[in-house]
This record gives sequence, structure tokens and C-alpha cells, in this order.
Amino acid sequence: MWVIQKADATKRELKSPKNYFWEEDFYTLKENGGRNLAVEDTLSIVERDFAAVAAKLKASAPLAGHDRVVLSFFAAAMMVRTRHFAGVIGRMLRTVQAQAAKQAAKQKIQPSLSNAIAEALPNLVGETVRTGMTENSQMIIRMNLSVFVANDSAGFVTGMSHASYPFRDTLIRSSVTRMSSSRCR
Repeated sequence: MWVIQKADATKRELKSPKNYFWEEDFYTLKENGGRNLAVEDTLSIVERDFAAVAAKLKASAPLAGHDRVVLSFFAAAMMVRTRHFAGVIGRMLRTVQAQAAKQAAKQKIQPSLSNAIAEALPNLVGETVRTGMTENSQMIIRMNLSVFVANDSAGFVTGMSHASYPFRDTLIRSSVTRMSSSRCR
């Protein structure tokens, strides 16, 4: 993988992608002292199935219904599997946990909600991905999903980084505005 510095794009280093795109047990759920790999296994299946869809996209081949479902799950997984996304959810839950603890103390009752949130936090990343992938994929499937193909070497560029999934010569983007193109699939 080429690492290019933002400050000076001429400084480039070839590095192992393992140092950048890998973290042990990032999505692993901890249950009864063991490791539950359900989320890891699901992501593996989604990535494997997406390889065939990506090949169709590169070949500018039409997508079948099954391909669109796979594409929707892949896009949903990409949206929720980042450390940033889990961090946002984690901060929200920690705020709810603190408020629940304050309310329980004020009412002189057991902090059951606060304790439940505290117990769930260690599995936050895995649970966020498991739930987020399912919910987001259902939303994406219902959208009018369009695939735009760029014929030039630069490809299609957009500033909507949260809604764009660039590949070598294609861009998958849920169409928010109606765009017409003879190359739209």
C-alpha cells in the first residue's frame, strides 16, 4: 500500500496494509469468557460475495437483483465498520449511561440501565456493526440505487465521502437526485 503524506504529496512510502487496515478482534463479541466471531464471519461473507459484484461493475455488466442485495450489504458494512462510527455511538451511550446513573442516584434506586449499558460497552463495535449493517442494508435496498461508470482515467469524483464508494473505474452512489445517463444501470 502506498502511504502519501497530506502535507507533501511527493513523500510516498510503500507499507504493509496490515499495519493500516487490520486490528485483532476489532469486531469480535466477548461472550461467557469466549470469543463470538459471528460479526467477523458475516463481514467475510459480505466481502467474498462482493468480489463477484465488483467484477461485474468493472466489466460494466448489468446487476441482477441478488447483486444489488450484496452491494447493499457491502455498502452498509462500509458505513458502520469504522472506529469513528463506533466512537460516535460509544460517546452517545456513555452520555446516556451517565444520565441514567444520575437519575438512579437521585431517585435512590438501583442503576440497572446504567449497569446494562456498562456491560454492553465492551461489545460496542461488534454490536454496532451487526445491527448497523442489517438496518442500513434494508434502507439502501429500498433506495433507488444507481451505478455511474466513468470512462476516463480519473474516474468520477464527489465531495460526498460519507455516501460514496469509489472503485477503480466506477462509483456506486445512492441517487439522491435524479440523474439521467445512457450509462446508468
